[in-house]
Formats: sequence, structure tokens, C-alpha cells
Amino acid sequence: MASSGNLVIVGAALVALLALGCGPAAQPGPAIPVQQQAATGGQPKQGGTIRYYLRGDPQGGFEPHIPGGRRDTRKVIGLAIQNAAQWDLLSTEQCSVAMRGALADSWRFLDETTVELKLRQGVRFHNKPPVNGRELVAEDVIWSYRRMFDRGILKTISNNVVSMEAVDKYTVRIKTKEPEPLIGDAWLVFREAVILPKEAGGADDDFSRPENIIGTGPFVMESYTSGVKAILKRNPAYWKSGLPYVDQIDLTILRDDATRLSALRTGQLDYLDELTVSERNQLSGTNPNMQWVLCESTPAGVVFPRNSAPPFNNVNVRRALSMAIDRDAIVKGIMKGEGNVVGVSPWFVEGALKPNEFPAETQKYLKYNPQEAKKLLAQEGFTSGISFSIEATLGYGSPFNEIVEVLPAMMKEAGFNAQLKVMDLQQLQATLNRGEYDKVMINKSGTGSYPIERPLLGQHSMQGPDFNRSHIKDPELDRLVDRMARTVDEKARLELAKQIQIRMVDQAYFMPMPSFMNFNAIQPYLRGLKINESTFRDSGWRLFEEAWIDK
Repeated sequence: MASSGNLVIVGAALVALLALGCGPAAQPGPAIPVQQQAATGGQPKQGGTIRYYLRGDPQGGFEPHIPGGRRDTRKVIGLAIQNAAQWDLLSTEQCSVAMRGALADSWRFLDETTVELKLRQGVRFHNKPPVNGRELVAEDVIWSYRRMFDRGILKTISNNVVSMEAVDKYTVRIKTKEPEPLIGDAWLVFREAVILPKEAGGADDDFSRPENIIGTGPFVMESYTSGVKAILKRNPAYWKSGLPYVDQIDLTILRDDATRLSALRTGQLDYLDELTVSERNQLSGTNPNMQWVLCESTPAGVVFPRNSAPPFNNVNVRRALSMAIDRDAIVKGIMKGEGNVVGVSPWFVEGALKPNEFPAETQKYLKYNPQEAKKLLAQEGFTSGISFSIEATLGYGSPFNEIVEVLPAMMKEAGFNAQLKVMDLQQLQATLNRGEYDKVMINKSGTGSYPIERPLLGQHSMQGPDFNRSHIKDPELDRLVDRMARTVDEKARLELAKQIQIRMVDQAYFMPMPSFMNFNAIQPYLRGLKINESTFRDSGWRLFEEAWIDK
């Protein structure tokens, strides 16, 4: 599938949806083409500083091999450290990506269970002690992967690996028990599968400190001030000649939406992602020269019922919970028409089933039907309904916060007495990553990957709570996932992925909220950003690598 390292993923076409009723009517903003891309023309200029943001201090320090989204951590370290492969933006279709080689120039299957990676020659780590700009070699890749596996990351893959060896200075050969056809999608580009120099962690193997983040990326960690900002400088010895163009990236901690929006409006930020349609309309009025890029994003939230504990170990209770959520109202009201109801993954994910592509008997669990939900609860003996807390945060901003606040009222119509238990963002993320929530949690979390096989792998019962958020333990699902993971034929593999998605919605293991349009606002003088769902979350080096300032 990725034998040449050039797997093309075709992104979903973006559609300007009508802002329909249900709540206050959406106010039309200035006419802005939905497909408008940030300006890229002109001759790139060297120099200058790009000002971006963090929502808070990095969670868990700067350690790359802690599982979970940890978005603010990824934003910082993603500028400095890199993977064997990358998601590269296609020039032909906005927000669409193709898999390309990064530190690995290419990879190929020697046979069904043997993969060979060829590293780029001449790639050097940052010129900081104790690494001092030495060359990247095969042993660095093997050590990094073993370290990741030792920390319980990618368990189903690590259990399949027989050996990893350095054939020569620039060649890594990986032998598996069973075929691993998704090695590119599920491993080489995976956010935690970054390549580190062993000596940077010192005798304690400690990469939690900012000074120990030494990689091969276009930017070098300069300083980090807790509660204030991170500063990264241009890597003058970057392996892509002439890049990056800018001298510095400043990541200032701005903890709330209003502060970030004000900073963008007044020119203190150069780029701001994840804006809502209302914020887009406001900014277009006050800052008419702002550039815009629109991409379908991940679900605005995911409701995770704890499948391993009563009452949500009962499939009909989970189905009732799914039918208690009015997804159409969320799109029409909260998102003002700018979103899509999803089954398991957003529409931009290759192979993701849209709601109307599920069998009729399964589709019904994606539709709001409080009367049917009450019948299911009564059938299972819950004639007086069910009471529980929804562990949540209001730290993500719109539209997540509005969804959190409206869910209890929606669910009440179906017989669920849900109370919000609000915690701060970092506490919620840590609780979810450890799998320690009680009954139900909602988080802005992780079904946005390309292609569909990648997120489905995480639902295997062997996976920890950093992937298997809902504590799913289903032998039939495991069987399907195992077969999909080892199926070399792409057509047969996608058929298995379809069966897995149908089972997941039928069993109501978790409930993704609608995906929403991510409105990316870019100052008129900033050029060359590479924006897609991966770059602004995990791979900041691609986002800013070719960016330049035209002023």
C-alpha cells in the first residue's frame, strides 16, 4: 500500500452549507469563497517571526512518547522533531494530503512480513549538546521505535514485530509475525512515532525538559517560560536546503477564545485555527483583508460511555444514549449549518462511511429518537431512567463548549438524567488518557485520521485507554480488526473496515458529534502555510516549514 512512500489520500470536497434554523438564525457574513486558499504567490523572503499560540502549558512536559493528543505539547515539539513519513499537502485539492517520505526517503515490502526503510542521507540532528549536529542513522530509528513500544504505544503493532535491524547505516529492516500492510498509515506517520537521538535524554532517558527536545526539524527549541511562551529558532542546518524561511516561531500561551481572537484582530497573532462560522463572520467585518482556509475538522466532541461498567455495558443503554443526541440540531443550531453528521469518522477520512451509507437498522442509532430511547431503557428495566455525570471541560471553546452545555437537556427527553462535571482542560485530558472517568466523558478527541483503517485499529481491546477510550471489549470486533490489520489486498481490507464501522455504530460504542468546518484565519502578509488536519495538530514543522512573511 505504501511501497513507494507516496500514498495519495483524496480529501472530502468542502460544501458551503446553508445556516438553517434551530436556535438563532445565522447572520450572513461577507461573501467569502469556501475554497479560498491562503496566498502562496510571490518570491519567498527570508527572516521574520511567526506568532502562533498555545492554549496552556504542555501536558506531561515535552516527553514525545506519552500517548494521547496533548495538543499543546505536540504544537511545540512538532516543530523540532520528525517522523519517518509525513502527511504532505496536495496542491491540487485544499486540505487533502498524500503520504510522503520524510526522514525515510522510501519504504518497501521485501515480502509480506518484511519491510525495509531507506533513510535520507545527510540528515543531521540539531547542533546542540550532547548531540552536536551528528548525522541521523538507522540505529536512531530502531532505538526510538523500541522506546515507543516499551511505553505501551501501538500495542497491536509492537506485539507483531519480530525484529528490527540496521542492515547498514541508512537502512532499517523490520520483520513481523503477520503482514503489516498499514505500516505507513498506522506507524511511520503516527504522532508518537518520532525519531529521537538517544543521548539527548541523558542517563535518565528524560525527554520531558524543553532543553532535551533535540530533533531533525526545521526549528530548534530556544526557550520555554512556563505560563508565558515557547520560542523556537530557525535550524540553519536543516536537511531541506533553503528552508525554513522565517527566523523564529513564537508560541504564546493564550488560554481563552476571546483573548486569542483579540490578538489576531489586533495583529499580535499571525495565524489562528479552529474558528467558528460566527467568529469568521465577525473577523471578516473588522479585518476584511484576512485570508481564509476552510477544512473539515474532526468531530466537535466524542461522547465516551464506559463500556466496561454498568449501565453502559448494556448495548441497549448505549443505543438509547446515542438516540438521545440530536446531531441534526447541533449542525443546524450550534454550527449554523457548517458541519456534517458522522458515523465513526469525518467525511474527509478515506473509507469513512457517511450516515446514509450504513444499513437502515444501524442508521437509526445516529438519529434523534427520544421515544425509542425510552422504550429501550424500559426494556432493560430502567423504567425511571438513568442518572449519571458527564465529565467534561469548557476549555476547548466553540462549538465544543456549546455542545457540552446542551447535551444534558437533550438527553433528559430520552430518560437520561445527566449532570455535567466540569473540570479544567488538562485534568480532563489526563483523566481520559488514563481511562479513569466514571460513567461518561465527552472530549474533543481523536477519530480524525487518514485513512479509515488507522482510527479503527485503536478500538481493539488490546489497546489502552489512550486509543480505546470507551473500554471496548468485543471479541467479534477484535477479530475484524485483526483481519483488517493483516489483509494486504486493499479492496478486501476496506470491506472489513466497512464491517467494523457498521458494528461500532450498531453497538454504539461511542458517539462522535458532528464534524465542523475549521476556519483558519491568516494575516494578509503570511504566505506558504501548509494547512490540513494533521499539520495544525501534530506536525507543526510542515505547517510552518515553507511559510514566509511578505512585508
